[in-house]
Amino acid sequence: MASIMIAAAALLIAVIAPAAGSPVRAAAAAAGAAGNEAGKAPVRVVVDSLSPALPTVGSTLTVAGTLTNDSNISLRDVGVRLRAGGSAVASRSALTAAATDPSAVDGPTLAQRPGFVTLAPGASTTFELSVPLTQTTFPATGVLPLAVESVDGAAALLGAVGTTILWYPEKANAPSPVPLTMLWPLVSSAARDADGVVLGGEVASEFAPGGRLDTLLALGAREAAGLSWAVDPQTLEMVGTLGSSHQELVDGAPVPRPPDAAASNWLALLRQSTSAPGVDVTASGYANPDSTAEVSAGLDRDLVRATATASEQVELGLGRKVRDGVSWPPGGLVDDRTLGLLRGAGVNSVVLSQAGVESAAAVLPAGGLIRLGTDSGPITAIVGDDELANSLRMLAAGPQWATLGRQNYLALTALAAQDGLGIVVSPPLDWSPAPDQLLTLLAAVKASGLTTPRTLTTLLAGTDDAPAGQLDPIAAADASAAASAPQQSQQMAGVAQINQTLDALGAITEAPEPGVVPVRSAALRCASAQWRSQPDLGALLLQRTDAQATALHDRVRISSQGPVAFPGAEGRVPVTVSNDLSVPVTVSVTLRADEDYRLEDQPPRPVRVAAGQRLSLEVPVRVVGSEPLTVTAGLIAPDGSEYGAGEVFELRTTAYTRVAGWVVAGALGLLVVLVVINVARRIRSSRKEAAGDSEPA
Repeated sequence: MASIMIAAAALLIAVIAPAAGSPVRAAAAAAGAAGNEAGKAPVRVVVDSLSPALPTVGSTLTVAGTLTNDSNISLRDVGVRLRAGGSAVASRSALTAAATDPSAVDGPTLAQRPGFVTLAPGASTTFELSVPLTQTTFPATGVLPLAVESVDGAAALLGAVGTTILWYPEKANAPSPVPLTMLWPLVSSAARDADGVVLGGEVASEFAPGGRLDTLLALGAREAAGLSWAVDPQTLEMVGTLGSSHQELVDGAPVPRPPDAAASNWLALLRQSTSAPGVDVTASGYANPDSTAEVSAGLDRDLVRATATASEQVELGLGRKVRDGVSWPPGGLVDDRTLGLLRGAGVNSVVLSQAGVESAAAVLPAGGLIRLGTDSGPITAIVGDDELANSLRMLAAGPQWATLGRQNYLALTALAAQDGLGIVVSPPLDWSPAPDQLLTLLAAVKASGLTTPRTLTTLLAGTDDAPAGQLDPIAAADASAAASAPQQSQQMAGVAQINQTLDALGAITEAPEPGVVPVRSAALRCASAQWRSQPDLGALLLQRTDAQATALHDRVRISSQGPVAFPGAEGRVPVTVSNDLSVPVTVSVTLRADEDYRLEDQPPRPVRVAAGQRLSLEVPVRVVGSEPLTVTAGLIAPDGSEYGAGEVFELRTTAYTRVAGWVVAGALGLLVVLVVINVARRIRSSRKEAAGDSEPA
């Protein structure tokens, strides 16, 4: 029994894990590992398929999968059977209990594979159980728990896995439909630098046949009017880049690529699918901004830019009007500071998870609207159903989890309909469902008749009636902590450095430099929440963007012909200011020395350098001392800030050398005079002594 509980717990974790938590596969692996270590999971039961997803009278229910011996001993007489619950599941808590402990399913046995097999340790066997369905097959109607059980010859339980089906043999048995708002995000990778170089072939594969975004668009196009599309403007830029001749980074070097027909076809289908009247389209933030991390790093301006211009870009790409003022923070979690900034930037609505809003799961079991207060005014939280979102996440976790996730989604939908609750579904922004499973799910939801489409526009029309609430303090603290993690902090610090480089350039240009625009956009892509799960790719994009910003900044520079030598203490230092930008710049030239007291120059005067021109100047200075002096020629922006590192050269003067020569020459001359005088005195003295000796006694 313990082994069964461990396996069931893996499913429970997968179903009810919060949106920002561990991936489904990791939870399953952890639970499986725990069972193996304990040696208490004799047989692992996996359901790979269950069809039809929505069974009806006259159809045949078929469940297929594998049995694996996870014990350390050989098992004889291993069989498998399918059982149904004796009563319908009436609540979410009961649904969770059925998933946690499938052994509690106490209804009739519907099918059992004839005979038994022997499984060596680690060995597996497949199974397929089928049962024709009649009016009386199941003892109840509604959401029915099923258990696929492995049993031995004595009917002792070896392992089990639980799932559910919807059973409404007659339409009258089904609950009345409830409104369903299904958000449909289209967010591509942001791995593209300022020169438009796509970082790796994985980006293009998203739009290729069978790729993640190809799947979402192809399936979404079938139900375009019933969905609420959320389109990232960066995705439209990316598909435009791929659809024309472009470059792809391969082994560190850009390689030319021809236009990608799949990308062009994808954009054409998106425009066609969203062009019909009544199709609801919202612009999400540019490049899926890591909003909380940006605010934590002081990048408020970047978040505002990514949000405020999104609708204009999407409208330009799709050729139609779209909704603006909606933000979708990563994982549906945000802190109060970020929420206030978003509201101040004009955001009216924010997509959050139930975990991010206090008591949301109790107030809005299936999602809905909640009004939140901020320092900048009220903002509407579009709260998605976390359990439905996690069921969708399971569609990408392999066949065994996809099948259980699909059935769990249908069960949750039916329970919401039984309670008369409108539903809001907000899938993960990067969700990658298995195409066949998603197609089956969408078809089953539609065929069930349990929901009617409700667009985001219609949902938001009820904002005034939404209950008041507040962010969950624990979730908000978690969001802040995640935003301040070393990985995010380092990435955002790099973005801040790029901004400083571009701001310095803007301080000297007389008009906006066109080359700044693509670098600014690349900096926004560097701040994407995508890099939380792909830090190495984010670091590569940051490195390339920083180099491109620096190269643009260095198009305005100062140079000298050093070393410079003066014949005297005063002279003129020749320098050249080059402007390789496409707009004029205004700068001042200044000279500074390591020993400032030895260099006297005039106050800097602004000079204007035309676009694409060079200006040669001579800066007058006076040097004190004869030793060589290390001097830096630099540029000053009109606001007084230094621009660039400047040019270092050596300054020499010969003035003090000549003075020293004159002093030495004078000293030598004086020494000669003194020697002559001394000699003359000696001669005179000698003569006097000689004259004295010649007188008579």
